Amino acid sequence: MSTTSGASCRNGRRRARSCACTCARTARSASRPTAQPASTTTPRTRRRRSPASSSRARRAPATTSPLESRADVRTFTTEPLPEAVEIMGTPSADLYATGSTGHFDLFVRLCDVDPGGRSVNVCDGFVRLTPDHADEDPVRIALGAAGHRFAAGHRIRLQVSGGAHPRFARNPGTGEPLGTAVRMVATRTTVHHDPVHPSALVLPMV
Repeated sequence: MSTTSGASCRNGRRRARSCACTCARTARSASRPTAQPASTTTPRTRRRRSPASSSRARRAPATTSPLESRADVRTFTTEPLPEAVEIMGTPSADLYATGSTGHFDLFVRLCDVDPGGRSVNVCDGFVRLTPDHADEDPVRIALGAAGHRFAAGHRIRLQVSGGAHPRFARNPGTGEPLGTAVRMVATRTTVHHDPVHPSALVLPMV
């Protein structure tokens, strides 16, 4: 320490000794622990939840029954199933349909109807048609992939409509581009179902 003090104080031995003492006192003072102010923050405690309370309650699927009561929606429903039907894959609907303007949409939805009449969505699909489509040709509409079990006593329902706004943009019925269309023309859509036009729902049953 005296060597370090001598290097710091170049005015003589007494000054060097005095500086050494001062440095020693400073070193002792620096080594003393300083009191820290008491924390005012309340310690956080972690609460452990039981598995029953931490799991989220499953919400029941929304019913589509109000939509099916509309005048512009048609439904095709089976009789109650004598036994369960399971599907796994991509269902589709083959529809013979025509539109009065040639420009029209088809939105189809596969539903599960319980014995109480509550209808819930399983999967759905959408297609937009133009006058290039020949009326005698069926329209294949691919629905979303699904894995579902229709329980015994339930009914299988196909819901058909001419659109699903705002999920899909409105069809102006004129063939004009959607971004610049200025006219809206109502289209009458007809789905044919007879021996000559065998519209059908195709299910990937397992």
